[in-house]
Amino acid sequence: MNITITTAIREAHETLSPSNVKFLEYAGKNPGCLRRSQFPELINWHHFSTKAKLHPWPLFVSRHTRKELADASVNVFELIKSIPRRIFSNDTERISRYYGLPLEYVNRCLEWSHDKHMENLMGRGDFIFSMAGLKCIEYNITSNLGGWWLPIWESLYLQNPLISGFINSHKLKITDKNLMSIILGHFIETTLEYFPNENEMNLAVLVHDRELVESMAEPGKYANRVYKDCLQRNRLKGDVIFCTSDELDMTGEYLYHKDKKVHALYDFCFGDVPAELLPFFKKGNVLILNGPVGGLMSNKLKLALLSEHEDSDLFTPGEKETIKKYIPWTRKVVDGITTYGGEKIKLKDFLLSHREKLVLKPARGMGGENVHVGHYIPESQWETLVSEALLGEPWVAQERIEFPPFLLQWGENGCTEHDIAWGVFVLGNRYGGVLLRGLPRQNSNGIINTRQGAWSSLVFEVDE
Repeated sequence: MNITITTAIREAHETLSPSNVKFLEYAGKNPGCLRRSQFPELINWHHFSTKAKLHPWPLFVSRHTRKELADASVNVFELIKSIPRRIFSNDTERISRYYGLPLEYVNRCLEWSHDKHMENLMGRGDFIFSMAGLKCIEYNITSNLGGWWLPIWESLYLQNPLISGFINSHKLKITDKNLMSIILGHFIETTLEYFPNENEMNLAVLVHDRELVESMAEPGKYANRVYKDCLQRNRLKGDVIFCTSDELDMTGEYLYHKDKKVHALYDFCFGDVPAELLPFFKKGNVLILNGPVGGLMSNKLKLALLSEHEDSDLFTPGEKETIKKYIPWTRKVVDGITTYGGEKIKLKDFLLSHREKLVLKPARGMGGENVHVGHYIPESQWETLVSEALLGEPWVAQERIEFPPFLLQWGENGCTEHDIAWGVFVLGNRYGGVLLRGLPRQNSNGIINTRQGAWSSLVFEVDE
């Protein structure tokens, strides 16, 4: 099968790195690259704890693209973390009204947080490399962001003879990036701010379900090896402990798991940390990353707030430029007046008349649930969705960002254009790497996540 590299495909691939075009050319000369069966290490990989399915082909990013991803993800995250203080002056009643959330919930989210805790939050920005540049369509700020498997996946990709053959034949230098090491290093660095005089640093990964704890045995062993290497560099010792809250001893001033003092909790509970653990954090006797504030900070209204205030004096000129460059037009859905392209508009009328260029999503949705891309929805259904979005809990309207065409392997023997979303990890103010998710364009409805059947793939950062 011949590979046709159109101008649009070449531009999309080359924007990331010239190595992507070289890989397409390599695949055209090596028919095995088009056969799914030639990538058994990847297509047969699965694990109980994740729905992720691995795609046979990776993508490559150059130093320039890596820097853009890092700058965009870190700078947008810094703006998001500043929203409660900068826009609302940490007034929980104002936040409650805007977000349409119970005051008790907002108080709980922010009561257990403070400036240092906010600075050290972990997040994953969902970006699209559009024809108009890199755009952030969402930002997830829960602790369970995915990415634990990336180092293991990298070893699988490098084991494949076709992929390693391409890398070796083109003498590509892969930048060493271990996301798990970066995450665990972030834990250690942050926890040392709380416990500067300890010579032991134990991290509990908190999950709700005992079955999930048992399923994490394999990544748990790997995490402990990486964690101990990170600790050794700081002349510390300690362990990563996967457990449920029921396994923690809460009878004293500090938390213990069996005979081990717990210094930090990695919240795998999507912010739903058991209330009885929070006083330990309040007293400074344990660090919780990210904790309850993650639920509020992951609300999709945060991008609407940035977009609505892009010309506000609340932001510096440089911050305004960051918003305009990376945040697509986004608004809270209300029956009122707003702006688009510098012009005043009636938002309801605009939503109804510009279906093809808009996306509707609930402010508190997760995993692509109830996300509606107007381009794929009949007009009558869209009108109903707009009417429903104006009632009840808040919704968000966002300008649709078009995916560029990425040509990747598909089917038993072949390739096709894909839509790809880039999940960019940020730990505090540190770029951590990328996780790709994608769907063949013919199967895509503009929503790219694992619940919609999207596959995952690896990004190799190359020194070019």
